[in-house]
Amino acid sequence: MNDGAGDQVRWRDVDEDGLAPTARSLGTDIHIWCFRFSTDGKNLVRFTSALDDNEKARAKHFHFDRDRQHFVIRRGLQRKILAAYIGVDPQDITYREDRAEKPALVFSLDQPVLEFNASNSGAAGLLCVRRGGAVGIDLEVMTKQSALDLVAADNFTAAERAVLKNAGQEQWLGIFYRLWTQKEAALKAVGKGLSVSPRQIEATQAGEELIMTGLFDDQTNASRDWSVRVFTPVSGSVAALVTEGRMPALNFLRLCQNGT
Repeated sequence: MNDGAGDQVRWRDVDEDGLAPTARSLGTDIHIWCFRFSTDGKNLVRFTSALDDNEKARAKHFHFDRDRQHFVIRRGLQRKILAAYIGVDPQDITYREDRAEKPALVFSLDQPVLEFNASNSGAAGLLCVRRGGAVGIDLEVMTKQSALDLVAADNFTAAERAVLKNAGQEQWLGIFYRLWTQKEAALKAVGKGLSVSPRQIEATQAGEELIMTGLFDDQTNASRDWSVRVFTPVSGSVAALVTEGRMPALNFLRLCQNGT
């Protein structure tokens, strides 16, 4: 454990030349990519050119330049990584969003179906990819905020609130984020987003089981099993991955390139 939050992981550095071979090795595993945002001018120009019209419009809506730059680089890196898995140029990727606004890829008939999900917090981002099962991921930089107890009161189940109540002062923050990231990742994995209450998901401090109630309209989805893994991407943060079925092997990867 680290800071009461999640297991520390070791990242394997992958340069740009190794991106395509790494993507081809996916198989039945899950790849989790970590990257940090840089405001390098060359990357901003390069990544902006790869975005579609909707992404460019969204970028213009950010009030602060730093937020706009982080968005451009985050979406540009996402396109770069996903393109390696489906064998297209980054600018040729097409997204669609379902009713809960969960992004997904649009595929041609000869492209392998790929599930993905992304999260960012501060100057860091995570992207997970898998074939054959839904995925959801959430990343949070652990910051002390006076309103966190109100967030827990509004969004945590009675059992989760009891865990926090019994936590020591030094462990409280880590446990809060450990529970919160599991709930967020689960909502993203099932494609519900914030259209349902986080109270419909109950996480455990151990991060070994998720209880989902009332999330599905049909018995097929309701009977699916979900697995969770909580980990520490970098010091001072916590992340949770939720996926359909039994948790496969995880590969923790970090894309290395100039300016990122």
